[in-house]
Amino acid sequence: SCQVQLTSKMDFEYSLKSDELRARVKCPTCQGWVGVGFAPTKTSSIGSTTVIGLPPVAAKPTKTYAETFQATGCCNANPPTDWWEKQGDTKVWNDMLAYCSKVVNGKANARQIETCGCGNSEPAKCTKQSEWAPRKQPMPWTMTHLSINPTEITRDGWSFKKDDGDMKSYDASAVTSDASVVELHAIAPRTDQGSYYGFCLTKDASDDQYCSNGASVFFLPGLVNFMCSGNKVFEGTFEEGSAVLIKFDASTNSIQISTGTSMSMCPSGSSSFYAKLFIYSKGDSISGIHFVTAAEAAASVRKYLVEGGASADLMPLANANQTLTATS
Repeated sequence: SCQVQLTSKMDFEYSLKSDELRARVKCPTCQGWVGVGFAPTKTSSIGSTTVIGLPPVAAKPTKTYAETFQATGCCNANPPTDWWEKQGDTKVWNDMLAYCSKVVNGKANARQIETCGCGNSEPAKCTKQSEWAPRKQPMPWTMTHLSINPTEITRDGWSFKKDDGDMKSYDASAVTSDASVVELHAIAPRTDQGSYYGFCLTKDASDDQYCSNGASVFFLPGLVNFMCSGNKVFEGTFEEGSAVLIKFDASTNSIQISTGTSMSMCPSGSSSFYAKLFIYSKGDSISGIHFVTAAEAAASVRKYLVEGGASADLMPLANANQTLTATS
C-alpha cells in the first residue's frame, strides 16, 4: 500500500490489487464527511462517485447526570440521582441550575452545599444545560514521567511532555491501556531538533524503547530509524512535519512503517497491539499523536453519488454497486 500527504493535515492511503482500489482518507481536523471521489473530470467532484466512510451508528445519548451537573457549575462527580431519574430532562437541568445558583448566591442550605460538592469554594459560573453532557472517557494512556492535559487535546492528537525522571534517558513513556490498536499516527519533529523520540506498536506493553515485540520508528537529530522486533531495517533522513504511520496490514499479516516517502514492512504475529511512545530528554515534548483501534478501522464504508456540494446532495448508490467492503 502507499500513502501521500495531500496537505499538512490530510493523508491519503491507498493500494491497488488487480482492478480493485482500496483507500482511506485521514483528516483529524476535518468536520463532516470526507470522501474519495472518482470524477468524470479533474476539475469538479459534481457527478462523481464518492466513497464515504461511515462510523457505526451512535447509540442513543446516555443521561450523564454527573457530567451534566458539573457542566452546570457544581463539582460533585457522584451526585445523588434518585429524584432526577424520575423526572424529565428539562426539569433535571433546571434543578441542577438551582443547586448551583443557590450556592453562588449564598442561599443554599447544608444539604444543597454538600450536593453541589464544591466544598468551601463556590462554582465559578452557573450555566443551564439544554442537553446531556458527553460522558467522560477514561484516559487511554498509562504514563511514566510524562504529563498531559486532557482538556487541551486537539483534533491533531495528544501532546506529551517529559517533566520528570532522568535528564537523558528513555525512562519516560506512554502506553495505551489495552492492546486494541492497529494504527499509530504521529508528526515528524523539526529536523534540526536535537531530541530523541520513539513510537511503536507492540504486543507487550512492558517493552523498552527497542520494542522487541513489535515495530517502531525512532527519530534522532536529522535521522529516522525503522525497527522490526528491535532490529534496525532502515535509516535515512526525514522531512519536518511529515506524517508518521505504524499500521497493521491484515492482508499481508505485517506492520507497515512509513514517514514521508520512506516505508518498511515488519512481520507480525498479532492483529492488535499496544501503542507506545518514548521521550529521551527531560523538558522535551511531542504532539500530534493519535491511534486507531481495530473497531474504528472496521467502520463501514458506503458509496454515494455527489449531485451537489453539500451533505444533503449525497445519493447512496444501489446495493449492487456497493462493491467496496474494506478500507485496509
